[in-house]
Amino acid sequence: MTGPIPLHIGARPGPLGGVRPTWLAAASAFLPLAVYLGGAALFGNALRSSFTDGLVLRAEAALLAGVPALLAIALLERRAGRDGLASVGLREPFAGSLLRGLGLYAVAFPLLALASMLVPKGSPPADEPLFFEFLYPTNSVGLRLFFWAVGISAFVVGIPLLEEVLFRGWLQGIVGARVGPWVAIPAGAGIWTLGHAPADRPAILLLGLLLGFLYRRTGRLGACVGVHALHNALALFFVPAPGWFEWTGA
Repeated sequence: MTGPIPLHIGARPGPLGGVRPTWLAAASAFLPLAVYLGGAALFGNALRSSFTDGLVLRAEAALLAGVPALLAIALLERRAGRDGLASVGLREPFAGSLLRGLGLYAVAFPLLALASMLVPKGSPPADEPLFFEFLYPTNSVGLRLFFWAVGISAFVVGIPLLEEVLFRGWLQGIVGARVGPWVAIPAGAGIWTLGHAPADRPAILLLGLLLGFLYRRTGRLGACVGVHALHNALALFFVPAPGWFEWTGA
């Protein structure tokens, strides 16, 4: 045990079973990430004519690209004879780690707010929360509520779970097993940041480093999912004081 957060000292070698870093293993390691990032870009372009709003577009494209990316992880781990959920830290109980993660997030919140001010952004407007962006234009109240519920669920639950599996559980686990956590944490955060808008990247990079540290110290991906979900929920429902900063989801 070191510090206020217990260091995870398990025998779990990470995804792919700790295989030697051959070229084939390296290609296998980055395949799910390539599927996700490339697929999100392709789906984003394909959906652009139907979803003009950037937040809705990103949520839909990310979920569509995430399905084949998770299938790629499942197939790679199955081929290695391993439990895919266990290898990315989803089999571990996480209630205590989640509370510690929320404490870390509360401490880091002022830094995240400061980072969000580094690049000026013109949207969203400061007088309304982001969740209105999920109200797909239609005359049917039922359809509008349906899109609102699906969009918020995707942004607060689906994307945090998907991206934490890919970037913390998978990428950080593989890189950390080979070159150590102090390369793996910034590598995972940096690659994750590339999938976001340039104006959002300072705050997203800082959040990625925090999530990577949390996963390293606890080994429980559920805690990272919870913190990521809280961050996105705040981005949807939190309205900063006008002229202070513009919050961004991840």
